[in-house]
Amino acid sequence: MKPLRPLLLLVMLVGATTFAACSRKQTPSTPAPGKAAAAQDSKPAPGEPPEDVLIALQTAEYEQINKAGGMPVTVTATGRSTVLKPKIWSAKKDAPCRVVPGQRDTFECSLNMMVTLREGDNKPGKHAERLYVHWDGTKGEWKRGMPGRKK
Repeated sequence: MKPLRPLLLLVMLVGATTFAACSRKQTPSTPAPGKAAAAQDSKPAPGEPPEDVLIALQTAEYEQINKAGGMPVTVTATGRSTVLKPKIWSAKKDAPCRVVPGQRDTFECSLNMMVTLREGDNKPGKHAERLYVHWDGTKGEWKRGMPGRKK
């Protein structure tokens, strides 16, 4: 049993050394020159996005769905299928947008809308939509979604 003691001490020493090496704080890296220049060129968000921008972003998304031929859906309980082609009749932002924690210049907004979902419908119904919108400082415009993520 004596040969195990030095081996145990060696394993403990290697473990402690590894733990100490991994727990050290890393020094912050300096940004690349291109990124520093891009950060200086970006303009800060001009506050929360205005209502007309939110409506335009939502309208553009619905137009993209319609241009693609609509969104096919199937009701699983009945098996009936249809194609949704949304159309906004009216929209209103009724509350201030909320800043997304940890995301600079990103807001969570909501629109209350009157919408039809099928082509030919003339009686719109109430529909609420939550939008995540961020400010693109390099282009100076509002964009849908969160920065760095797909829609």
